[in-house]
Amino acid sequence: MTRLFQAIWYVLTLRCEEADRIRAVGRREDLTHTERLGAWLHALICRACWAARKQADRLDALISSMREADVAGSAPTDGRRLSAEAEARLLDAIDDSTK
Repeated sequence: MTRLFQAIWYVLTLRCEEADRIRAVGRREDLTHTERLGAWLHALICRACWAARKQADRLDALISSMREADVAGSAPTDGRRLSAEAEARLLDAIDDSTK
């Protein structure tokens, strides 16, 4: 019962900073069910965290589509695609801004 109470307390008292950290870590690692649930519930009640989550999801989707286009050989030829190094720097900058 104590672990259940601790999990519920964690979810109910999750702060924006922790929810953002969980979102950033979740892009690279598996999260516990409690972390995933806490971040999701927090985003439901916090407009700023919801917007940040949606923005990060859109950025991830854009980077993925650019990577897929590059692999398929259909990347734009006008120099508008990201190099692997630029992509890594961008993701690092996003992670740094969430700390």
